[in-house]
Amino acid sequence: MPEKQHADTSRERVRKLRLWEVMALSLASVGPMMALSGNAQGIAGYVGAAIPIAFACAAGGVLLIALGFAILSRRTAHMGSVYGLVGKAIGPRSGMFSGISILGAYVALATCCGGIFAATFNSLLQQIQGTDAIQLPWIVPALVCVIIAGTLAFAGTSTVARVLLITELLGIVLALVLAIAVFAKGGAPSTGIDLSSTLDLEGIAPSALLAAGVIGFLAWAGFEAGAALGEETANPKRNIPLALVGVVIIVGLLYTFVMTALVCGFGTDASGLDALESSGSTLGDLGTRYLGTGFGIAIVITVCISAFAGNLALASAAGRIIFALARDGIGPLALAKSHTKLGTPTNAIITVLVLNAAFNTLGWATGFTNMGTGNPSIDAFIYFASIGSVALLVSYLTVQVASIRHSFTEFRTGPAVCMFALLTLGGVGVVLVLLANLRAQESILTGPATWGLLWCGAGLAVALFSSQAAARRIQSSLQSDTESDAGEVPAAGSGSPLQGPVTTT
Repeated sequence: MPEKQHADTSRERVRKLRLWEVMALSLASVGPMMALSGNAQGIAGYVGAAIPIAFACAAGGVLLIALGFAILSRRTAHMGSVYGLVGKAIGPRSGMFSGISILGAYVALATCCGGIFAATFNSLLQQIQGTDAIQLPWIVPALVCVIIAGTLAFAGTSTVARVLLITELLGIVLALVLAIAVFAKGGAPSTGIDLSSTLDLEGIAPSALLAAGVIGFLAWAGFEAGAALGEETANPKRNIPLALVGVVIIVGLLYTFVMTALVCGFGTDASGLDALESSGSTLGDLGTRYLGTGFGIAIVITVCISAFAGNLALASAAGRIIFALARDGIGPLALAKSHTKLGTPTNAIITVLVLNAAFNTLGWATGFTNMGTGNPSIDAFIYFASIGSVALLVSYLTVQVASIRHSFTEFRTGPAVCMFALLTLGGVGVVLVLLANLRAQESILTGPATWGLLWCGAGLAVALFSSQAAARRIQSSLQSDTESDAGEVPAAGSGSPLQGPVTTT
């Protein structure tokens, strides 16, 4: 069989992806249909009917993170996402740490998509067949999800982008149709369209609002995945920032509107909120109630497809980070190979999907992912999502630090002070969400969030103890990025503990 992979150690790649294709990857990584169907239940216990407010507050925090990504993406276009963005802004060791952290996040989040895909698939079978429905062992649909994603990995980035965009847009259209139907029919009979309750924060403690905001904040996890397409995108310094900020804003508006309809649809009184909290799929249940069984089944199908799209998008982003790290000598050279015709890092992407299958199989076989929900597929989803969320938040924090540092070189006086304040506020928000994730565990020593923190610790160790030769090689690699401004990596001794040594002449 002819060799279809070749080592690719240069950045001279065909830049043909358009703005919408970058947005498609980021949108699929977020998986808005999954969040719309499953996040409201966790928030209602903290803020009651004020769920839309919690999401709106979370949107503001995520937008500050997106601002940090936009600032760095205007300067650097790199397949390694934060590995290149942070590495160029601060130094190679910082880039290594950030890149390894977000790699772990994407692998874990892609893995958790298998669990939610299985849970939604079995829920779909139950809706179609009734109470005596056949339920598959959750590992079966989870592995099917991985196999299909592995097949599409060889379809080319543009084809994948189209698949991701079509699947997500289909679900979003159905969610909007449902929301409009709820408003058109006057909401729940007991409370109607009670918008005042969705805006009322009276009696809600700040700590409860923060806890709800944490859940809402993570509904945007993965929005930055499009940054991994930096070396394949036309005009990346324009299109990558626009895509990332655009996805955050679009998803934020979608969440706020549909969540308002959800609350009004179930009812803002105690019985309505109880029904919302106990719902296995808020969109599916509400769709059946307002538009019939057929529509409810259709919308559950889109949630199932959204889980698959998230798996594929996150695996694609993780594969590109692995490729970039291996290209610079951090990992086997075999992972720094791209498909000769497609130009995509198929070896690295398939590696991620194999890890997804292995972790889910191990969780199914041993039960170590048990989180006490009574549904093993939901347990697996929560377990791996917790690991990924913490690792993702750590990488977000490095982006905020890098963008704060860079803001003083790109902007002047007044704008720099304003930018510093906004970026710092975003960084504080990340720290609060990170601490809330760690404190929410039953055991700080063995909980999944702690595993995410340990992964980041391992990445920090790799960065700190890498040889000076490796740091110089990575710095040279980052400096050779043809889409970046040359000569902007700070010199050694500039104050960053993760700053790698630089070559001198």
